[in-house]
Order: sequence, then C-alpha cells, then structure tokens
Amino acid sequence: MRTKEDSRKFITTETRLKMCVRCCINKFCSSSSKMLVAGKEIEAALKMVALTMHLMNVDFEARSEAGAEGSTVRGAGSSEASLDAAVALAGNAKRGDAATLRANLVHGLTHRTLQTMAPGGKVETYEVPMNPTQAGAGRDALAKTI
Repeated sequence: MRTKEDSRKFITTETRLKMCVRCCINKFCSSSSKMLVAGKEIEAALKMVALTMHLMNVDFEARSEAGAEGSTVRGAGSSEASLDAAVALAGNAKRGDAATLRANLVHGLTHRTLQTMAPGGKVETYEVPMNPTQAGAGRDALAKTI
C-alpha cells in the first residue's frame, strides 16, 4: 500500500507550480478584499503572474548570426505558444501590433546592448547576440523583475 509520502514523490514539478499558483491566487484574492484593492488592480497583478509563467516556458536554441554564436526561440512547440501567450498578455493599443511586440521581445531576449567609450569621449553602442544559456539567464532576470 502506498503511503502519503510515496504519492508526493509522483507529483510533477509542473503540478506543484500550478498548485502553488492557485494557493497564491487564493491568498491574494482573500487578502485583497481586506485591503480594498480594485478589481482592475487584481486583474493586472494576475496578468503579470501569467505573463511571467509564460515567459519561463520560453526555451532557446543555438543559431549562428553574422559569424557569432547566437540564439533564437525554439520553434514548433510550447516555446512558440508560450511566447505568443506572453505577447497577448503584454499587448495593448499603446504598444502597437502583436507582431511588432513579439519581434521586439524576441530581439530583447536574444541580444544585449553594449556601450564602449571610444577615444575622444565618444560613446559607441552596439548589439551582441547571446547564446542560449545567456538568453535563458536574461529571460530569468526579466521574469524576476516583473
């Protein structure tokens, strides 16, 4: 006969995450009624939680770009669907159309901007592609910031 501890071993990480999110949402909703938080503010907060969860599902694969090691969003799978869901959650009329927002998000996740001081005090700015590991670290930092 399986004990309660044995059954806990078979719960997947995804299931634990979903249970944790449900618990947080329930606690947030019950405490927000005490704090007199407006419905739109609750919706915005939950939208940010969902956006962060979708961003964390985006994976990267290696791609060569102008002779340098770069990365792109892993295609044909859950990464593309998660990226589309994140764009839908982040989009609004002020940010433009979804295709532009998606392109900007992919570019921001796969490139970093560097600035150097040139002789004479001139600042040079250029972009460098990131490898999949660096892109994943950048995605994690963005999710923590949100």
